[in-house]
Amino acid sequence: MLPVVITAAMMAIELANIGLSIHRGRTALQQTVTQLREGGVLPRLAGVSDAQLELRLRQGMLAAADGKLRPAQIASLAIERFPVPGSVAAPAGPQWMPAWRVTVDVRQAFVTVLPRLVIGNGAFRYRHQQWLADPQGDADAAATQAPGSMKTT
Repeated sequence: MLPVVITAAMMAIELANIGLSIHRGRTALQQTVTQLREGGVLPRLAGVSDAQLELRLRQGMLAAADGKLRPAQIASLAIERFPVPGSVAAPAGPQWMPAWRVTVDVRQAFVTVLPRLVIGNGAFRYRHQQWLADPQGDADAAATQAPGSMKTT
């Protein structure tokens, strides 16, 4: 009976760890994207390289997590740029503003030994996706957030 209780406790601890990790990563990304959107920074980001934007997003996520997310836990951060028509019509036609799809993989180590024995590795990954666009130019794309997906690594 004792092994069953210990196994159940380990599973409960791991489920709590997974839930907190997912929430922590989603909240950090969401706060960072919101700061970029509401801070009036988006028009200036049109000329910024993807590498500079990636660095800014990483730093923003780490700052938003208040030390609960370490740089090594952000396993990957990918940025895809898409042109969307802007809301301001220029004399030559509509102005095109970029929109970015930000994909972040957060890697979190398991707390107990049980998943390492069963799965064979020591961590899981959760993928977060968020659209970063001008809310005045494309409100639907700015408000859209794709659901995440989890996999073990």
